[in-house]
Amino acid sequence: MSDVTVKQLAGVLGISSDKLMEQLASAGIPANSEDDGISNESKVKLLEFLRGSHGKDKKSLAPRKKVVLKRKSTEVLRVASGGSGVTKTKSINIEVKKKKLSTGPSQTEVAEIEQERQAAQQALDERKIQLDAEEQAKKAAVLKQEQEQQRLAAEAEEIAEKERLTLEQEQSEMAEQDEAQSKFKADLAKTGKNKD
Repeated sequence: MSDVTVKQLAGVLGISSDKLMEQLASAGIPANSEDDGISNESKVKLLEFLRGSHGKDKKSLAPRKKVVLKRKSTEVLRVASGGSGVTKTKSINIEVKKKKLSTGPSQTEVAEIEQERQAAQQALDERKIQLDAEEQAKKAAVLKQEQEQQRLAAEAEEIAEKERLTLEQEQSEMAEQDEAQSKFKADLAKTGKNKD
């Protein structure tokens, strides 16, 4: 195709010549006036620049994978042939072919799905970490409570042992005092009999 002017290309694209000249300048294609010619290479360069500026790269423009599903069915139709008196039937084979074209997701859709999958996986991992932390906290609280109960039981046992020892000591002291009193009374009684 031969070169076209900026004005003609703007008319085909349905935009103003000034806007097209701005886009050409942004893409690095020299165009000083509306009457300057634009080659096919310049058009391709402009198209690639505009696709890049709108966030589309060559990979996302790759065609989708196409899958064609074919189905064929055959039926037999019996038609009465027109004749005099005798009816004859004629068999007609009818073949129906159906094609269904199915396209897979584009690379941008695949990328979006992959991002969603990764976000979901990350949320799942974070939730698992949170549940593990909660479980560890519960275990630590139970362990601390058990240790506290063991400490209190040990203190109670120690206090009971001290009270038992104190009681035994008091009982032995009382027994010694009773024995000493009995001995004293016996000695006193002996000395009292000796005086008589």
